[in-house]
Amino acid sequence: MKKALIVKNELSGNSNSITIDELQKVFCKDFITSTIIIKNKKMNYDVEGYDRIIVSGGDGTLSTFINLEHNATTKASELFYVSSGTLNEKENNSREDKDSIREMNNTIGQINDHYFSYVLATGTFTPLGYVVSDSEKKKHKAMAYIHHVLKEYKVHHITASLYNQDQTINLNDTYAIIMLLINESCFGLKFNRLYKKNKDKIYLLTIKAPKKKTLIGKIILFFSLFRAFIIGFNKEKRSKKINFIAIDELSIDLKKDEPFCADGELMNLNKGINTIKAYKINGTVFMLDQKTVKELIKNHKTL
Repeated sequence: MKKALIVKNELSGNSNSITIDELQKVFCKDFITSTIIIKNKKMNYDVEGYDRIIVSGGDGTLSTFINLEHNATTKASELFYVSSGTLNEKENNSREDKDSIREMNNTIGQINDHYFSYVLATGTFTPLGYVVSDSEKKKHKAMAYIHHVLKEYKVHHITASLYNQDQTINLNDTYAIIMLLINESCFGLKFNRLYKKNKDKIYLLTIKAPKKKTLIGKIILFFSLFRAFIIGFNKEKRSKKINFIAIDELSIDLKKDEPFCADGELMNLNKGINTIKAYKINGTVFMLDQKTVKELIKNHKTL
């Protein structure tokens, strides 16, 4: 008999809204099923030797799973992701039919030896992905982030050189934000309208830092933030203050160690050259929300 594994992250913002029993009813008929309950971020688990894997959690849970599955010697033939996080940026951007089962775009990002599913970023507001505690997210859901917005409205000075192999990109400046996005949205804002036109690219956003970190610097930065995240992009942009460019690969030479947010989790990148490229995963990850799982149970359907 085939083997299935359910991985449920109890730390995710909406984990209490779905149960192991509900996941088993939909996904595990005629499977010998094992379950893993994640109760702390340092918990390790193994994905080897299963025919079907079901992951319930947020964007960070999905990212962790993608890295584990990529490094596994034997790959599961069927992969399902049930979004149970606070924002669920990746699953929300995969929606075409609200209550359908969707295929995740198989283009992800690779930074050095780590993979990210939708965003890698540093600078203004980007710590929101990892500074909000799990308990806050579980209690206040998306509102948990609001409390931290003003705290994270800072002018960062990230000195870096960004370039690619064919030299079509050659940037050298001090930035308030460096973001690599494989998604239509980040921070819940759908500003990357190029993504629907080409989902095989990574989209690089840079925003030049004002010279001063004072109130004046924040006011100057506000206009660039408004241009990038509220007005958004229908096409590539290259200017002194803002760049928004579709890429396949990129090198980032950091002048000092910098904290990055990778799919909502903290990743510290070291001073020096860090290599990024678009990567296509093997197989398909099917994505659905909790509502769809409950509808399938209500209609006595299984997958």
